[in-house]
Amino acid sequence: LKNTGILPLATSGSLAVIGEFAVKPRYQGSGSSLIQPNRLDNAWDAINALAGEHMQLSYAPGYVADREEPLEQRIAEAVSVAGKADIAVVFAGLPDISESEGFDRAHIDLPESHTRLIEAVRAANPRTIVVLSNGAPVTMPWLDGVEAVLETYLGGQAWGSATADLLFGKANPCGKLAESFPRRLEDVPASVNFPGGTNSVAYAESLYVGYRFYDKAGTELLFPFGHGLSYTSFEYRDLRLSGPDEQHRVRVSLTVTNTGAVAGKEIVQIYIRDRESSAYRPEKELKGFAKISLEPGQQREVVIDLDRRAFSFWDSGSRSWVLEAGDFDILAGASASDIRLDGSIRLENGDDVSDWAAGLRDAVPGYFEPTIRGFADLSSSGDFARLMNRPLPPKDIPPGQPFDRLSTIGDIRGTFVGGLIYWAAGRSIRKFAGKNADAKTIEMMRAMITEMPMKSMAMMGGGMSRSRIDGILDMVNGKFFRGLAAIFRGDGD
Repeated sequence: LKNTGILPLATSGSLAVIGEFAVKPRYQGSGSSLIQPNRLDNAWDAINALAGEHMQLSYAPGYVADREEPLEQRIAEAVSVAGKADIAVVFAGLPDISESEGFDRAHIDLPESHTRLIEAVRAANPRTIVVLSNGAPVTMPWLDGVEAVLETYLGGQAWGSATADLLFGKANPCGKLAESFPRRLEDVPASVNFPGGTNSVAYAESLYVGYRFYDKAGTELLFPFGHGLSYTSFEYRDLRLSGPDEQHRVRVSLTVTNTGAVAGKEIVQIYIRDRESSAYRPEKELKGFAKISLEPGQQREVVIDLDRRAFSFWDSGSRSWVLEAGDFDILAGASASDIRLDGSIRLENGDDVSDWAAGLRDAVPGYFEPTIRGFADLSSSGDFARLMNRPLPPKDIPPGQPFDRLSTIGDIRGTFVGGLIYWAAGRSIRKFAGKNADAKTIEMMRAMITEMPMKSMAMMGGGMSRSRIDGILDMVNGKFFRGLAAIFRGDGD
C-alpha cells in the first residue's frame, strides 16, 4: 500500500521482527470458514531462511495474539529491540476476536495493543515497515510515520513464506485493492444508518457503495479502490477508442510499458462516466479490467471490450436496463483515483426512459448530490421511501407493540421473563462451548443467541415446542398466567 523505497529488504545489516503474528499468523477467518491446514508457514521462520549470513535478526512479540489490550512490558521490549536494528518490521492486524461471523465490528480501528506498538516502534526506529493481517479495512493513524505498509489480508497456510518473499523481493507484490480504505468510520456512507434499530435498518446509500460514493462526494481516502504498489512502474499511453457500432459496443485499447527494473504485473482498469443522465449515477463506474505481466522495458497492447450493458442503468419503471443517448467519458487508470488516460464517445439512438426514471431528479433530489449526513436525512425525510416506492418500516419496535415469533431474544430481554431467558441462554452458551472456549467463540455464540428469532428456539429441540414459544410470548406480552399454562401444557408443535 505504501513504499518509500525501503522495500525490498537487503540481506545484510540488522532487522527487528516485531509482533506475535510473525510466529502465530492470522491466516484465515473464523466460524464456519475454519479449516485445518496440512502445513502452516510463519513469517519468522521464513525470514530466517531468506536472511543472509551477514544479517542480524532479533524478535519481540509486542502483544499477545489472542487479546486486544496492550501490555506495557511487551511494548517496552519491542522498543528496545527496534532501537538497536537498522530496520523494524511490525506484524499487526486484527486478531480472531476482532472479526468473525455472528457479530459485527463496532469500529474499524486496529486493537489498541497493535496501534500502541506501531507508534512506539516507529518512534524508536524511523525505518519501520508494517505488515498487516486483517479481513477488512482498518484505520492507520500512524501511516505518515512509517516507511512502508504491506497489506496481506488473510493469506492462507503459506502466508509466512509468501510474506517473506515479498519483503525480500523474491516476488513482486502486484495485487490491487478490491475495496476502498477510508480514513475513519464516519466517512463510510452506511455508518449513519447502520446498525439501525430494533426493527429495521435503512440501506439508504443505495448504489453509492465504496468508490461510487467516495468519488461523488470527494472524500479523502487512505487508499482508493484498485490501488496497489509494486517494485516496478508502468506507463500508460495511446488510448484508442473504436466504435460505437450499431449494438453500442466500444473497443478500448491502450499501450502499457514496464518502465522499472524488475518484472511485474499491472491491472489496467476501465471506468465510464455518463456526463448527463436522467437517473442518479456514480461519478464513474468500473466496467472492465485486464491483468498483464511485463518484463522490464516490455510493452503490450491492452484491449478491453465494452458492450451496451456497460453504458446502461437499471430503470425500475420499465424493469429493464436502459441506455440513454449522450456523451460518455472512457477513463483508463491504475486505481479509481489514479486515472492515466481519458477519451470520450457519443452514443446515439438510445432507449426511452420510463416516467419513473424521468422524474427521479424531482422525486429524490438528495441522491444526485449525496453526502454522508444526507443519507441519514434521506432515510427519514422521504427520499428513500420514495425511491423504495413503499412505506418504510419503523426503525425501532413501537412501544407497546406485542412481541411475536419473529421477535428476537434480544428484543424481549428488557422484560422480566425475557431477561431470565437471556440469562439462561448465556449459561447454556458457556456449557455448550466448554470451559476451554475462547472469548471469540463465546462472543460469537452470544451474538447469535441474542439475534435469534423466538420461532427458531423451537428448532433447537430440548422440549421447546411452538406452543411453549407462544406461551413465553404471552408472558412477555403481559398475559402471564395464560402463558404459564401453555408452557406447562407443552402440547403441539
